[in-house]
Amino acid sequence: MTTTFALLLAWVAIHLVMALGAAYLATTRRGGREYGTYALLCFSMAVYCSGSAWLSNVGSVRESGAAQALQVAGAWCAFGSIVHFACAVSGLPLPRLERTSTVMTVIGVILVAAGVYFDPATPTEGAPLLPVEPPPYQAATVRWAMLDRIPIAIVLVLTARHTMLAARALGPSIAIGASIVVGLAWLLEATERLMMRPTSFVTEHAAAVASVLLGFGLTRRFVDAERELDRQNRELRRAYDELRQMQHELVRKEQLAAVGELSAVIAHEIRNPLAILKTAVAGLRKVALDDENRGTLLGILDEETDRLN
Repeated sequence: MTTTFALLLAWVAIHLVMALGAAYLATTRRGGREYGTYALLCFSMAVYCSGSAWLSNVGSVRESGAAQALQVAGAWCAFGSIVHFACAVSGLPLPRLERTSTVMTVIGVILVAAGVYFDPATPTEGAPLLPVEPPPYQAATVRWAMLDRIPIAIVLVLTARHTMLAARALGPSIAIGASIVVGLAWLLEATERLMMRPTSFVTEHAAAVASVLLGFGLTRRFVDAERELDRQNRELRRAYDELRQMQHELVRKEQLAAVGELSAVIAHEIRNPLAILKTAVAGLRKVALDDENRGTLLGILDEETDRLN
Protein backbone atom coordinates (compact mmCIF):
# COMPACT_ATOMS: atom_id res chain seq x y z
CA MET A 1 0.00 0.00 0.00
CA THR A 2 1.47 3.34 -1.09
CA THR A 3 1.38 6.53 0.98
CA THR A 4 -0.85 8.25 -1.58
CA PHE A 5 -3.32 5.37 -1.48
CA ALA A 6 -3.43 5.48 2.34
CA LEU A 7 -3.90 9.25 2.42
CA LEU A 8 -6.73 9.11 -0.10
CA LEU A 9 -8.45 6.34 1.88
CA ALA A 10 -8.09 8.52 4.98
CA TRP A 11 -9.85 11.35 3.11
CA VAL A 12 -12.62 8.92 2.18
CA ALA A 13 -13.12 8.00 5.85
CA ILE A 14 -13.00 11.64 6.96
CA HIS A 15 -15.59 12.68 4.38
CA LEU A 16 -17.90 9.81 5.29
CA VAL A 17 -17.74 10.79 8.96
CA MET A 18 -18.46 14.43 8.10
CA ALA A 19 -21.32 13.35 5.84
CA LEU A 20 -22.88 11.33 8.66
CA GLY A 21 -22.50 14.23 11.10
CA ALA A 22 -24.03 16.73 8.69
CA ALA A 23 -26.86 14.33 7.86
CA TYR A 24 -27.61 13.98 11.58
CA LEU A 25 -27.78 17.77 11.98
CA ALA A 26 -29.98 18.02 8.89
CA THR A 27 -32.51 15.56 10.33
CA THR A 28 -32.51 16.89 13.90
CA ARG A 29 -32.47 20.64 13.30
CA ARG A 30 -35.30 22.68 11.89
CA GLY A 31 -34.35 24.26 8.56
CA GLY A 32 -31.23 22.12 8.22
CA ARG A 33 -31.07 22.24 4.41
CA GLU A 34 -27.52 23.60 4.42
CA TYR A 35 -26.37 20.62 6.51
CA GLY A 36 -28.16 18.22 4.17
CA THR A 37 -26.50 19.69 1.10
CA TYR A 38 -23.12 19.63 2.85
CA ALA A 39 -23.68 15.95 3.68
CA LEU A 40 -24.23 15.30 -0.04
CA LEU A 41 -21.07 17.26 -0.85
CA CYS A 42 -19.03 15.21 1.63
CA PHE A 43 -20.43 11.97 0.26
CA SER A 44 -19.59 13.10 -3.28
CA MET A 45 -16.04 13.91 -2.20
CA ALA A 46 -15.81 10.47 -0.58
CA VAL A 47 -16.75 8.90 -3.93
CA TYR A 48 -14.26 11.13 -5.76
CA CYS A 49 -11.43 10.27 -3.34
CA SER A 50 -12.34 6.59 -3.59
CA GLY A 51 -11.82 6.78 -7.35
CA SER A 52 -8.54 8.62 -6.82
CA ALA A 53 -7.34 6.02 -4.30
CA TRP A 54 -8.22 3.25 -6.73
CA LEU A 55 -6.49 5.11 -9.55
CA SER A 56 -3.28 5.46 -7.49
CA ASN A 57 -3.06 1.71 -7.05
CA VAL A 58 -4.25 0.26 -10.37
CA GLY A 59 -2.35 -2.32 -12.33
CA SER A 60 -3.94 -2.04 -15.77
CA VAL A 61 -5.53 0.42 -18.13
CA ARG A 62 -8.86 -1.31 -17.59
CA GLU A 63 -8.75 -0.59 -13.86
CA SER A 64 -7.56 2.92 -14.63
CA GLY A 65 -10.65 3.57 -16.76
CA ALA A 66 -13.01 2.26 -14.07
CA ALA A 67 -11.24 4.31 -11.38
CA GLN A 68 -11.41 7.49 -13.46
CA ALA A 69 -15.09 6.82 -14.17
CA LEU A 70 -15.68 6.68 -10.41
CA GLN A 71 -13.77 9.93 -10.10
CA VAL A 72 -15.93 11.65 -12.70
CA ALA A 73 -19.14 10.36 -11.10
CA GLY A 74 -18.02 11.81 -7.77
CA ALA A 75 -17.10 15.09 -9.47
CA TRP A 76 -20.56 15.32 -11.06
CA CYS A 77 -22.23 14.73 -7.68
CA ALA A 78 -19.93 17.30 -6.08
CA PHE A 79 -20.90 19.84 -8.76
CA GLY A 80 -24.62 19.46 -8.05
CA SER A 81 -24.03 19.49 -4.29
CA ILE A 82 -21.99 22.70 -4.47
CA VAL A 83 -24.79 24.52 -6.31
CA HIS A 84 -27.40 23.41 -3.77
CA PHE A 85 -25.02 24.13 -0.87
CA ALA A 86 -24.31 27.68 -2.08
CA CYS A 87 -28.03 28.41 -2.47
CA ALA A 88 -28.83 26.94 0.95
CA VAL A 89 -26.11 28.83 2.85
CA SER A 90 -26.75 32.12 1.05
CA GLY A 91 -30.46 31.92 1.91
CA LEU A 92 -31.43 32.83 -1.67
CA PRO A 93 -32.82 29.76 -3.42
CA LEU A 94 -32.68 29.43 -7.21
CA PRO A 95 -35.21 26.67 -7.91
CA ARG A 96 -34.71 26.54 -11.68
CA LEU A 97 -30.94 26.60 -11.51
CA GLU A 98 -30.90 24.02 -8.73
CA ARG A 99 -33.16 21.72 -10.75
CA THR A 100 -30.93 22.25 -13.78
CA SER A 101 -27.81 21.29 -11.82
CA THR A 102 -29.60 18.20 -10.47
CA VAL A 103 -30.63 17.11 -13.97
CA MET A 104 -27.09 17.72 -15.25
CA THR A 105 -25.67 15.65 -12.39
CA VAL A 106 -28.03 12.75 -13.08
CA ILE A 107 -27.24 12.85 -16.81
CA GLY A 108 -23.51 13.01 -16.10
CA VAL A 109 -23.62 10.00 -13.76
CA ILE A 110 -25.67 8.07 -16.34
CA LEU A 111 -23.13 8.88 -19.05
CA VAL A 112 -20.33 7.73 -16.77
CA ALA A 113 -22.17 4.48 -16.03
CA ALA A 114 -22.77 3.99 -19.77
CA GLY A 115 -19.03 4.21 -20.45
CA VAL A 116 -19.17 7.45 -22.42
CA TYR A 117 -16.24 9.03 -20.57
CA PHE A 118 -13.99 5.99 -20.20
CA ASP A 119 -14.32 2.55 -21.71
CA PRO A 120 -12.46 -0.08 -19.69
CA ALA A 121 -13.97 -2.96 -21.72
CA THR A 122 -10.71 -3.97 -23.37
CA PRO A 123 -7.95 -4.77 -20.81
CA THR A 124 -4.50 -3.57 -21.88
CA GLU A 125 -1.44 -3.68 -19.65
CA GLY A 126 0.74 -0.65 -19.13
CA ALA A 127 0.41 3.09 -18.48
CA PRO A 128 -1.88 2.64 -15.45
CA LEU A 129 -2.22 6.35 -14.71
CA LEU A 130 -3.18 7.44 -18.21
CA PRO A 131 -6.81 7.71 -19.42
CA VAL A 132 -8.18 4.73 -21.30
CA GLU A 133 -7.91 5.01 -25.06
CA PRO A 134 -11.45 4.48 -26.43
CA PRO A 135 -12.20 2.47 -29.55
CA PRO A 136 -12.54 4.49 -32.77
CA TYR A 137 -16.35 4.26 -32.86
CA GLN A 138 -16.54 5.91 -29.41
CA ALA A 139 -14.02 8.68 -29.96
CA ALA A 140 -16.62 11.25 -31.05
CA THR A 141 -18.80 10.43 -28.05
CA VAL A 142 -15.88 11.00 -25.69
CA ARG A 143 -15.07 14.33 -27.33
CA TRP A 144 -18.72 15.35 -26.94
CA ALA A 145 -18.59 14.33 -23.28
CA MET A 146 -15.70 16.72 -22.74
CA LEU A 147 -18.09 19.58 -23.65
CA ASP A 148 -19.74 19.17 -20.24
CA ARG A 149 -17.30 21.83 -18.97
CA ILE A 150 -19.31 24.49 -20.80
CA PRO A 151 -22.72 24.02 -19.08
CA ILE A 152 -20.95 23.41 -15.76
CA ALA A 153 -19.09 26.71 -16.14
CA ILE A 154 -22.34 28.51 -17.05
CA VAL A 155 -24.14 27.16 -13.99
CA LEU A 156 -21.24 28.04 -11.71
CA VAL A 157 -21.11 31.57 -13.13
CA LEU A 158 -24.86 32.00 -12.58
CA THR A 159 -24.43 30.92 -8.96
CA ALA A 160 -21.40 33.17 -8.40
CA ARG A 161 -23.43 35.70 -6.38
CA HIS A 162 -24.81 32.96 -4.17
CA THR A 163 -21.32 31.53 -3.79
CA MET A 164 -20.03 34.93 -2.62
CA LEU A 165 -22.89 35.25 -0.14
CA ALA A 166 -22.23 31.73 1.12
CA ALA A 167 -18.54 32.55 1.47
CA ARG A 168 -19.43 35.64 3.49
CA ALA A 169 -21.73 33.56 5.71
CA LEU A 170 -19.11 30.86 6.30
CA GLY A 171 -16.27 33.33 6.75
CA PRO A 172 -14.26 35.16 4.06
CA SER A 173 -10.96 33.80 5.36
CA ILE A 174 -12.18 30.20 5.03
CA ALA A 175 -13.52 30.77 1.51
CA ILE A 176 -10.36 32.54 0.37
CA GLY A 177 -8.17 29.85 1.93
CA ALA A 178 -10.13 27.05 0.25
CA SER A 179 -9.97 28.84 -3.13
CA ILE A 180 -6.22 29.41 -2.86
CA VAL A 181 -5.54 25.79 -1.89
CA VAL A 182 -7.60 24.39 -4.77
CA GLY A 183 -6.21 26.93 -7.28
CA LEU A 184 -2.57 26.22 -6.43
CA ALA A 185 -3.19 22.48 -6.53
CA TRP A 186 -4.87 22.75 -9.92
CA LEU A 187 -1.94 24.76 -11.31
CA LEU A 188 0.52 22.21 -9.97
CA GLU A 189 -1.37 19.28 -11.48
CA ALA A 190 -1.77 21.12 -14.81
CA THR A 191 2.00 21.64 -14.83
CA GLU A 192 2.53 17.94 -14.18
CA ARG A 193 0.26 17.04 -17.09
CA LEU A 194 2.08 19.46 -19.40
CA MET A 195 5.41 17.93 -18.39
CA MET A 196 3.95 14.41 -18.97
CA ARG A 197 4.72 13.40 -15.40
CA PRO A 198 2.60 10.98 -13.33
CA THR A 199 -0.03 12.80 -11.31
CA SER A 200 0.64 13.37 -7.60
CA PHE A 201 -3.09 13.64 -6.79
CA VAL A 202 -2.50 17.03 -5.19
CA THR A 203 -5.83 18.32 -6.53
CA GLU A 204 -7.66 15.54 -4.70
CA HIS A 205 -5.92 16.42 -1.45
CA ALA A 206 -6.60 20.13 -1.98
CA ALA A 207 -10.28 19.55 -2.76
CA ALA A 208 -10.57 17.41 0.35
CA VAL A 209 -8.92 20.13 2.45
CA ALA A 210 -11.30 22.70 0.93
CA SER A 211 -14.35 20.62 1.83
CA VAL A 212 -13.02 20.24 5.38
CA LEU A 213 -12.57 24.01 5.56
CA LEU A 214 -16.17 24.45 4.42
CA GLY A 215 -17.20 22.03 7.13
CA PHE A 216 -15.25 24.06 9.67
CA GLY A 217 -17.02 27.22 8.50
CA LEU A 218 -20.37 25.48 8.66
CA THR A 219 -19.58 24.21 12.18
CA ARG A 220 -18.60 27.70 13.28
CA ARG A 221 -21.82 29.03 11.77
CA PHE A 222 -23.69 26.34 13.72
CA VAL A 223 -21.93 27.31 16.96
CA ASP A 224 -22.62 31.01 16.34
CA ALA A 225 -26.28 30.23 15.66
CA GLU A 226 -26.47 28.21 18.89
CA ARG A 227 -24.90 31.08 20.83
CA GLU A 228 -27.29 33.57 19.27
CA LEU A 229 -30.21 31.30 20.07
CA ASP A 230 -29.00 30.93 23.64
CA ARG A 231 -28.67 34.72 23.95
CA GLN A 232 -32.17 35.23 22.63
CA ASN A 233 -33.47 32.59 25.04
CA ARG A 234 -31.82 34.40 27.95
CA GLU A 235 -33.29 37.72 26.83
CA LEU A 236 -36.71 36.10 26.43
CA ARG A 237 -36.44 34.51 29.87
CA ARG A 238 -35.42 37.84 31.41
CA ALA A 239 -38.28 39.61 29.65
CA TYR A 240 -40.67 36.91 30.89
CA ASP A 241 -39.42 37.33 34.47
CA GLU A 242 -39.83 41.11 34.23
CA LEU A 243 -43.32 40.69 32.80
CA ARG A 244 -44.26 38.26 35.55
CA GLN A 245 -42.95 40.65 38.20
CA MET A 246 -44.89 43.52 36.64
CA GLN A 247 -47.98 41.31 36.59
CA HIS A 248 -47.54 40.52 40.27
CA GLU A 249 -47.14 44.20 41.07
CA LEU A 250 -50.20 45.03 38.99
CA VAL A 251 -52.27 42.37 40.77
CA ARG A 252 -51.05 43.66 44.13
CA LYS A 253 -52.00 47.22 43.19
CA GLU A 254 -55.41 46.05 42.02
CA GLN A 255 -55.90 44.17 45.27
CA LEU A 256 -54.90 47.24 47.29
CA ALA A 257 -57.24 49.38 45.21
CA ALA A 258 -60.05 46.90 45.82
CA VAL A 259 -59.31 46.92 49.57
CA GLY A 260 -59.36 50.72 49.52
CA GLU A 261 -62.69 50.81 47.74
CA LEU A 262 -64.11 48.25 50.18
CA SER A 263 -62.81 50.27 53.11
CA ALA A 264 -64.46 53.40 51.73
CA VAL A 265 -67.78 51.56 51.32
CA ILE A 266 -67.56 50.14 54.86
CA ALA A 267 -66.66 53.54 56.28
CA HIS A 268 -69.58 55.05 54.43
CA GLU A 269 -71.95 52.38 55.73
CA ILE A 270 -70.72 53.00 59.30
CA ARG A 271 -70.69 56.78 59.12
CA ASN A 272 -74.31 57.12 58.02
CA PRO A 273 -75.83 55.13 60.95
CA LEU A 274 -73.51 56.88 63.41
CA ALA A 275 -74.60 60.25 62.11
CA ILE A 276 -78.25 59.25 62.40
CA LEU A 277 -77.65 57.91 65.93
CA LYS A 278 -75.92 61.11 66.89
CA THR A 279 -78.82 63.17 65.55
CA ALA A 280 -81.38 60.98 67.39
CA VAL A 281 -79.49 61.24 70.67
CA ALA A 282 -79.29 65.01 70.28
CA GLY A 283 -83.08 65.07 69.79
CA LEU A 284 -83.70 62.96 72.88
CA ARG A 285 -81.73 65.42 74.97
CA LYS A 286 -84.23 68.16 74.33
CA VAL A 287 -86.42 68.94 77.32
CA ALA A 288 -89.49 69.97 75.38
CA LEU A 289 -90.06 66.68 73.58
CA ASP A 290 -93.45 65.01 73.41
CA ASP A 291 -93.96 61.29 73.72
CA GLU A 292 -94.67 60.75 69.99
CA ASN A 293 -91.36 62.28 68.87
CA ARG A 294 -89.52 60.48 71.66
CA GLY A 295 -90.91 57.16 70.45
CA THR A 296 -89.94 57.97 66.89
CA LEU A 297 -86.37 58.78 67.93
CA LEU A 298 -86.12 55.64 70.06
CA GLY A 299 -87.28 53.60 67.03
CA ILE A 300 -84.60 55.22 64.90
CA LEU A 301 -81.99 54.26 67.53
CA ASP A 302 -83.14 50.64 67.50
CA GLU A 303 -83.18 50.51 63.68
CA GLU A 304 -79.75 52.00 63.17
CA THR A 305 -78.29 49.85 65.96
CA ASP A 306 -79.61 46.73 64.23
CA ARG A 307 -78.15 48.01 60.95
CA LEU A 308 -74.70 48.36 62.49
CA ASN A 309 -74.90 44.86 63.92
